[in-house]
Amino acid sequence: MMKLRQMFLSLVLAASAGVALFPAVAQAQTPAPAATAAASEAAVPNLANAPVAKADAKIDNPYGLEALWKGSDAVAKVVLVLLLIMSMGSWYIIIVKIIEQSKIGRQAKLAEKS
Repeated sequence: MMKLRQMFLSLVLAASAGVALFPAVAQAQTPAPAATAAASEAAVPNLANAPVAKADAKIDNPYGLEALWKGSDAVAKVVLVLLLIMSMGSWYIIIVKIIEQSKIGRQAKLAEKS
């Protein structure tokens, strides 16, 4: 009980120190210069003249697996295959461990009853 109280008090002390220092940091920042009305109006694009994209146009994803496989060298392909194999192995281990844990849990319940 005493350790819990000490931990709580140290947490409160750390939080209050952070809150006490926050206004000083906020005051030390310089305000951003105010933008003029003409500059803000010039920054707004005119959407009436913008070209409209077709809805049925196919958009290529440069970050997808297909782009990675097509645009990569042998090293990247080997790494991708190794990652796939390791992922399958990890999922196998996770599923086997869950099944084992459920079996052990059932055996523990049976042992507890008898």
